[in-house]
Order: sequence, then structure tokens, then C-alpha cells
Amino acid sequence: MDIATNEQPRVKMVANELSPAARAQVVRVLRTLIQIESNKQQIKEPSVHFPTPEENKEAALERGLQGRRIEEVSGILRGIGVNPDADVAEGLKSLAGTALRPAMFATAIADWDDFLVFRYLRDRAQAAWSLGYVGTDFVPLAVVASRLYMHTALGGQRPTRYCAWVTHQLKRIAERLPAKREKIQAAVAKWYPLALKLVVPRADEAEERASGVRGRGALTCEQVFVNTVTQELGTLGLSVPDSLARFAGQSLETIYLNGRAALPSAYRDKLVKLLKMHLSSEYTTTYLEALDPPTAEDIAEWSHTIQEEGEHGEGMVDLLRDLGEDPQAVIDDMRYGEGKYLLDFFKIKIESWDEIGIMRWLSERAAGYQSLASLGSNYIPYAIWSARNYMDEGMAHAGVGKEIARRAIAEGRRGEIQRLFDKRYPAVVDYFGSEKPANEFIEMGIKVRSNRELRRRWILDQVRDCEELGVRMPSDPLQGTRAHY
Repeated sequence: MDIATNEQPRVKMVANELSPAARAQVVRVLRTLIQIESNKQQIKEPSVHFPTPEENKEAALERGLQGRRIEEVSGILRGIGVNPDADVAEGLKSLAGTALRPAMFATAIADWDDFLVFRYLRDRAQAAWSLGYVGTDFVPLAVVASRLYMHTALGGQRPTRYCAWVTHQLKRIAERLPAKREKIQAAVAKWYPLALKLVVPRADEAEERASGVRGRGALTCEQVFVNTVTQELGTLGLSVPDSLARFAGQSLETIYLNGRAALPSAYRDKLVKLLKMHLSSEYTTTYLEALDPPTAEDIAEWSHTIQEEGEHGEGMVDLLRDLGEDPQAVIDDMRYGEGKYLLDFFKIKIESWDEIGIMRWLSERAAGYQSLASLGSNYIPYAIWSARNYMDEGMAHAGVGKEIARRAIAEGRRGEIQRLFDKRYPAVVDYFGSEKPANEFIEMGIKVRSNRELRRRWILDQVRDCEELGVRMPSDPLQGTRAHY
């Protein structure tokens, strides 16, 4: 049966799905990020003396996070066929780096006071810059951009090892203001224009939007930066050499940074309902007490998965509380009540560890693909949460489930695996929701990709895996329990 989409698929999972123009744009963006991150390492030109053990400890943690980002970006570049070693080497050798290094990161830092202002504006600028790429169609870049935003803007959100850098920097700046106001104000005047240049539209922005590399206009990102910095520094009595008035009459995209934003009531209702469904789904995994993992390795892996699902759920708790909703009521209903927010898939009785493997193989990948629908959400905290959910569930957890099924087949239980596959498959087909042309979630901007596209991409992955394992796909892969798609 032909399960291809009628429209050109938007989401790009691997480099060979990129057009030549999009590939070149992605490479430029990632090489620029490598230059920024290697600048932060300050290997060859240390210019700042950290004054306390606590500051040194935090700086070491931050450098570790930057190192992970260099590793992640390097891996994407290698997958595209670009060797990042020369960029990293040049980035570490000198302050100038390469021609791709933004001016802000090729400017000397005078001292600790100067550094505090630099680091604050750097993080705010990178957070705003990353918003332009969170919704990119090239998923690896979207994940990198989401993690960068999480690190530089959200602070205490998942994963918990990240520190609230911006809050910390503003506190340190405030402590120094009584004795060093003029010096800190001069640092703002020095660093603000350089930080702004990191966010402002580039000459090739139109091409990035056309090829799907950029998911959001740079002018919107710039307005977020100016508004945030003006408010935060204004609270400290510091002036910013800029004005929000210059955005009047400009074409800006709708964007909501948190639950305190002025959300339309219909939008808020849709968003809250969706988040409650996610919370119920995430925490269902943590309460499967009756399971009996057959090996020590299974127990260890399952415990790790429960931790990750708990962190996914904790992210939903944060988002719901920020919107003024009670997440505990959702959890209590999921565990002790009617489960009104649970998908049908989670109401089916589990028979065995083999079935857990089938469930994870099918549903975790489906959940990962559903997260791709929201990577470009105009409710930014949800977009950022979706990036991690995709990586954990669509990539890691689904792979574990597939291996459980593979092991059962190798141990002679192929017929049982086929039976359980047939049992679970229709409910996962329903997982994605309807394919009606008017999708309110997309019209409102809560999601940006259609159920139709993502359902079919999931099915194509399942066809590939089933051929590998020798499992038979249904004769009609689009037939769910509730409907045919």
C-alpha cells in the first residue's frame, strides 16, 4: 500500500535529505557555533581571573557543557561530510578564531566586571539567536538550538545539571553596582552592540527561510533580545543603548516565552490539554510496578528509562505550573482515576516483558515523531521540551525496545513477538491524532508539522525495522483502532 505523503515532507532527519543550498547554510551555522563555543573555552588566551572558588567551580561546569556542545556540533558536521577539526583548532589558538567568529567573541575581556556583563549579554544573545533555529526542518540543528536555549535562557529546566547562569550573572552584577556603577554601565555600552549583531538578520536570512533551515525570523528573535535585556537591566537601573520603539509597525511573528505571556484563552485551553496528555503519558511509565525485567541489564536499563521519563514529566510539571495549572490532579487521575488524559495505548493491559519491548519499539518512536511536530512551537518552553523528548524517546528508548524484540526472536519467540506487534500496532497508529485538513494546533502555532506527515514517516521506519527483524507489517498500515488514516 502506498503510504507516501501527498506533500513534500518538511522534516529532515539526516544530511542526505538536505538540498545543496540548505546543506551549505547548515554548515555555516554549525561552523559559526563551533567558533563561539571554542572561544568560550579560553584555552590559549585566558583573560579573566575568576575571583572565588565558587566562580571557578561554575566556570568549570560551564566549560564542560560547552565541550559537550562542541562534541555534538562536530558530530553533526562529520555526518554532513565536513571535518570540524580545523575550525576547532583555529578557535582555540587565538581570540580572532576564523572569519566565521562573531565580533562579540573576538573582542578582549578586560576584567571580571567586564566579563560579568559580557557573559550576561552573551547568554541573552545566544538564547535569542537560537530561537531562529529551534523550528528548523533539519532536526539535528533544531536539537542543538534547543539545548543552547535551555542552557542560556531557561537555566533550571531539564536536565537538572544545567545552572541558572543568567540569574547568577544578574545577581553578581547587582552586587557590584553600588561601588562600580559607572564601570558596569560602560561595559553595557561596550558589549550590547556586539551582542545585538549576533541576533540581527543576516543577508542570507531569506534563503535560510526558503530552504527550511531557519524556522523563525531573526527580527522576532532580535525583539525578544531587546525586550528581555531592556527589562532586566532596567530593573537594576542600567540603561541600554536601544529602544523597543524601533520595532513598531514591523512584521513580528507570534511568540510566547512563558506562562505569564498574554495567551489567548482558546490557545491556552488547547495548550493545557496537550500538556496534560503528555504528563499522563510520561508518568505512566514510572508506575508499571508489575513488570519483571528478566536480566540484570534489563533492570538497570529500565531504571535509567524511568529516571528519564520522570524528568520528561517534571518538565511538563514545570510548564503546567507556570500556566497556573495543578499537575498533581493530572497525575492522580492518571494513576487512580479515569485516566481522562491518557491515550488508548496506555489503557491496554501489558502481558510480559516481550510486550514492553514491542510497546517501546512502536510507541517511543511515535512519541519522538510527535515531538517533531512541536519543535517550532510558538510556545517556546514546549518547543524546548520537545527537543529532549525526541532525543530520548524517538532515538534512544525506541532502539532499546527494538533490541528487546530482536532478543526474543533470537530466543525462539518470533510468533509471540508477531502476536504482540499485531496487538499494539493499531493503537500506535491512532497515537498521532486525526488528519483533518484544519488542524487547530497548527493554525494556532502550538505545532508546526502535520499528523499526516509524521505518521507516515513513522510507518516508513517501522517498515524498515520489520524487514530487518522479519516481523510482518499489517496489510493496511494506516488502519488504527479508532479510524483509518
